[in-house]
Amino acid sequence: MDNLRQAYRGAWREFGLRLRAAGFGVNYLEPRVSSNAYEAAVYRALQVWQARRKQDSLAQAHRLLVLRDPLRMTEARQVLGRGLLRELLRVGVLTSPSDDEVVGAFDLRVFRGLLVLCDDLSHGGDAVFGVGPGSAAFHLPVEKPAQWRRGLELGCGAGAVALWLATQLSHVVATDINPRALDLIRINAELNGISNIETREGDLFTAVRGESFDFITSQPPYVPHVPGSPAATYLHGGPNGSETVERVVCELPTYLAKNGRALVVFDHVTREHADGIAFDPEMRTTLILGSDVDPDVYCLRQRMPGLLPGSDAFARAVMEFREHLHAVNITAVCPAICIVEHAGAYPPRNDVLRAGMTLWNEVSSTVLDKLFQACDARRVAQGVWNEPAAASPS
Repeated sequence: MDNLRQAYRGAWREFGLRLRAAGFGVNYLEPRVSSNAYEAAVYRALQVWQARRKQDSLAQAHRLLVLRDPLRMTEARQVLGRGLLRELLRVGVLTSPSDDEVVGAFDLRVFRGLLVLCDDLSHGGDAVFGVGPGSAAFHLPVEKPAQWRRGLELGCGAGAVALWLATQLSHVVATDINPRALDLIRINAELNGISNIETREGDLFTAVRGESFDFITSQPPYVPHVPGSPAATYLHGGPNGSETVERVVCELPTYLAKNGRALVVFDHVTREHADGIAFDPEMRTTLILGSDVDPDVYCLRQRMPGLLPGSDAFARAVMEFREHLHAVNITAVCPAICIVEHAGAYPPRNDVLRAGMTLWNEVSSTVLDKLFQACDARRVAQGVWNEPAAASPS
């Protein structure tokens, strides 16, 4: 990453402007390129075939940076210009597999119209994640409280959610334990012309001790790690997959402003003869669970990238992972969103609700607020507690 830091002043901003001039944006890229890492290996060949049939700058940029299908030097110059092409090759964003070819060394994603440069996840243990299915679950209130100013993205990766938060709030702090991630989010901020993100290195909340935030988001690593296998910072949450998630949920009330809200997105594991997440009994916590995924299907999804090196490697990886899930008694996995707020005028509560859907699909704040009101009304009707005389939802 040292080379990336040495790019000439204004290079990343110029890179972003050229990509937008070529047509990169929400209306083109997001509907056509799956952000699901599990599907990329399956669909890439067809996407390359379709892109090669076109000759416009958008298709060429798509091939170069998204599909990473080599272009001729003359084609790359048409998209990037001679000077920027030379610079991106120098700092390693692009590589040259032959004298007359160039191809991207990183992945490019689009999230809500924002450009996100991130690692190919085959990079290794310190690979920086960009955009995935869970990213869509983060949603600010349609009419957020006027006093909301500060946001925190905990474990920001390449910064997709933090970049979006920065378009909604005055100041955003983005933290990650991986310094490579912080380099990439700084680059992505420049790509998008965003200047109100502050980056800090640290494990979970260590970089923000003593501070509070109006809106906290986190998608911590949550995939179970097979002991003895290579670990990835962005992916593995411990042997059960839930260890890092539990730390985040346990610690975040300390950093949440009085009228704030926190959203944590993860895969929730069901383990035989094991307790669930221990929520703070003094907070208002709602855990929304999507449909269960069978462990067999989950193994196939998680090991899908193994198709690239070959079917034998894929089969070994699937069987090894399935054996581990069996060993730690995981019987089901499902997408989950955990919402945490201070009780305020309302009594504390912890609710677990089943959504019965894929869940990570733009669950809006309007839906969440109506859901919370229904939960409170149900408790009043059941006589669990009385409705407060003067309550204002946070």
